[in-house]
Amino acid sequence: MRQDKMACNQVTALLSYYIDGKVSAQITYFIEQHLKRCKTCRTRYEVLLKAVTDIRDVKTQIENLELNKCVPVSANSITFNEKMSAYLDNELTDEESLRFRRYAIANPPVRNELEEMFKVKNAMNTSFEHTKNDFKEDFIKNVMDEVKMEELIYEHEPLILKVLAIFIFLFVFLSVSAIVIF
Repeated sequence: MRQDKMACNQVTALLSYYIDGKVSAQITYFIEQHLKRCKTCRTRYEVLLKAVTDIRDVKTQIENLELNKCVPVSANSITFNEKMSAYLDNELTDEESLRFRRYAIANPPVRNELEEMFKVKNAMNTSFEHTKNDFKEDFIKNVMDEVKMEELIYEHEPLILKVLAIFIFLFVFLSVSAIVIF
C-alpha cells in the first residue's frame, strides 16, 4: 500500500511535465500504466489536461487579436490586450472602466472575448484553490505515511533482535567449532 501512495505522489508531481512531453519514454510508460489503474491520478490528469488546454486556447485567441486595436480611453491610448488585462484585474480608474465596458458592449466580438477571459480568470482562480487544497491534503498524507512507516519499523523490532541473536549464536558456535577442530 505504501508503494502505491509513493507512486501516486510521484505521478502527481510529474503530470505537468508529462502533459508537456518533457519526460523520458520510460517515465511516460510508468505514468501511463499508473493512470490506467489509478482513478484518482487519472482524474487529476484529466483536470490538469483540460486546464492546460484551455489556457493554451486562450493564449492562441489572444495572440490572434489585432495588436494594434486600441480602446480610446485616455490621451495615452494603449493596446486592446493591455486595456482588457487592466480591466479584468480592476486596475482601471472608475472612468476608464466605464469607458471600456461601454466599448465592450458596443462591440460584440470584444464582449465575447471579455466573457471568455472572465471564464478563464474564474477557472484559474478555482484551479488555484483546488491545487492549494490538494497540496495540504498531500502534505498531510505524506506525514501520516511517514508515521506509519515508523510504526512498522518499531513493530518489527523484536523480530530484528531475534534474527540478530541467531546470527551471533551461529557465529560463536562456528568459531568455537573451528577452534576445537584445529
